[in-house]
Amino acid sequence: MQQIKSARALVEHLQKALLKKRILLFTAGLFTTAAVVLLVSILLSLLALAVVLPVPLKISLLVLSAAIAIYFFVKHALRHFVDGDIDSIAVELEKKHSELKGILIAAVQFSRTKFSHGSSSELVEATISKALLQAESLNFNETLSIYPLVKTGKQLVSTVAVAAALLLFMPGLFSYSYKVYSHIDKVVTPPIEYRLHSVLGSTEWVKYKDIKIEGALFGGELPKKAAIYHRLTGGDWQKSEIDLRNEQHFYSDNGDSVLFGISLRQINKSFDYYIEAGRIKTETFSVDVVDRPRVEGIKLSIFYPDYSKLPPTIIDENNGTFSALFGSRVNLKIESNLSVKTAELIFSDSSRVPVDIENKIGEVSFQVDKSISYHIRLTDHLGEKNPDPIEYYITAIPDEYPSVDVVRPGFDVNLSDQMILPLKLNIFDDYGFTSLVMKYSLVHKGQISDETVAVLHFSEKIKTEGEVEFNWDVDRLNLFPGDYVIYSFEIADNDMISGPKISKSRQYIARLPSLEEIIAQT
Repeated sequence: MQQIKSARALVEHLQKALLKKRILLFTAGLFTTAAVVLLVSILLSLLALAVVLPVPLKISLLVLSAAIAIYFFVKHALRHFVDGDIDSIAVELEKKHSELKGILIAAVQFSRTKFSHGSSSELVEATISKALLQAESLNFNETLSIYPLVKTGKQLVSTVAVAAALLLFMPGLFSYSYKVYSHIDKVVTPPIEYRLHSVLGSTEWVKYKDIKIEGALFGGELPKKAAIYHRLTGGDWQKSEIDLRNEQHFYSDNGDSVLFGISLRQINKSFDYYIEAGRIKTETFSVDVVDRPRVEGIKLSIFYPDYSKLPPTIIDENNGTFSALFGSRVNLKIESNLSVKTAELIFSDSSRVPVDIENKIGEVSFQVDKSISYHIRLTDHLGEKNPDPIEYYITAIPDEYPSVDVVRPGFDVNLSDQMILPLKLNIFDDYGFTSLVMKYSLVHKGQISDETVAVLHFSEKIKTEGEVEFNWDVDRLNLFPGDYVIYSFEIADNDMISGPKISKSRQYIARLPSLEEIIAQT
């Protein structure tokens, strides 16, 4: 146990705790600044990889980056050396130790104030003495939290991981970026050489769907023109020339790059193609055109639990993603582009729900019991399935816990001669309540009684939020001077699916002053 013999010693302990807190927050700010600097460096490197940067733009980017780094350092790190004071540390300690409430901060403030002799001086000395006695058992480091370090450390680690991944998959990214920005007065261009690739390759394509045949050139000194050749199976080759000077160019560590292509509308037959640029020509690729089933329409009907008193919702937007209260029943109706043999919902947890389907129309019903994703799998009579089904998301909205707040008095009190304690509560829940109770125990000469539970009734007009006021006649409890009652409140909601959820207020104390206190006040 530490010995704190004076208000000055108390202040010194608070100052040490404040300094530690400032150092911790400053370190967290350094982590944030480092993460931002690294992220800006990554963005600058990617930008240098994508385009050739002119000198004025490079200078502007570097100046802007420096300004961002300084801004984050000042805002998230440097300012913490002037934020806060020992008063805030004292308040934090009082929140953690209810027995100190109002005492510690009063002692700190009194230590800075000079009082004349008299009753006020005696009060000051008594307050300070009580605070010093209580402070000897305090751990002043309780106000410190490593959460900011953990949070900002995770941010820094994540940014470092991204940079490491870029180093792994793009080894020349940062070296090329360094070359670009270190030669600030020069325009740095990528090395000279190029390669030609087909973006699409050989593939299957759905009948009557537009298709784009694309080629990609990488390197330096790219040819000015390219050509795409295509033909229907057994037909003649057709040539489509492309002026690459009119296409958008990008710049990377591998050199100049350009993406180009042609679109074929509503293809209904298989075809072959190849791409030519300069002296490079790709192999011949094949596109097989096939019919496949697909979902063309989705309609959702959502029926919420009875206790919520929410009307049903119908979603007819051809979108299977929705949110619903936990326990809701959902009817899903789908329409396919052609007759299918089977249909089912496949959820992300690998569970499957068959869909009752006839020709093109299918219906299924299920209950929302968790947040999950799903897709619709269609299979036709030939065994063909719908390709790349859309993943839809179900968000199960939980029934939130109710809340009860003691508005009046809202703090521990000494009872007056009338022995009446006016109480005012604020209750809230998203869908309604089932019960409100008050729990209290008597403490007589250090002995606590069994807990008593009293059911509180409130107006039927309070559906989801309202105020409950009543006067508690404490005189019926037969308290003796020095006795006190510990009381709190519990509220239960009307969740009939998962069961009513209960929230509790904090405990409060109503105390009958001792005879000595009563005499001292007279």
